Amino acid sequence: SDADTYSGAQPLPDNEKAQIKGLLPSLMLSTPPLVQAQLSEALSIICAHDFPRQWPTLLPELVQRLQGADLPTINGVLATANSIFKRYRNQYGSDAMVSELASSQ
Repeated sequence: SDADTYSGAQPLPDNEKAQIKGLLPSLMLSTPPLVQAQLSEALSIICAHDFPRQWPTLLPELVQRLQGADLPTINGVLATANSIFKRYRNQYGSDAMVSELASSQ
């Protein structure tokens, strides 16, 4: 039923997850703002489940893209970082948050 389809997370095969994770950061940096907003929401959902433990390459990839970047790329990286760190905003200073973020570096 539709309720079952949309009520919870549907697991994806690992190869599909890897493909999406490989493409999503680049897409966030190269798409128009309206598309970027949609991708941002997808990134937030994925990060809520997989970041940082199951996506340890995400932050290093974003930091690397800042090297010698132009303004649109910098804006894309910042929008991507905003999507990633939204969930931590209300957890200021919690031990769990600090531990989780420390493991992502």
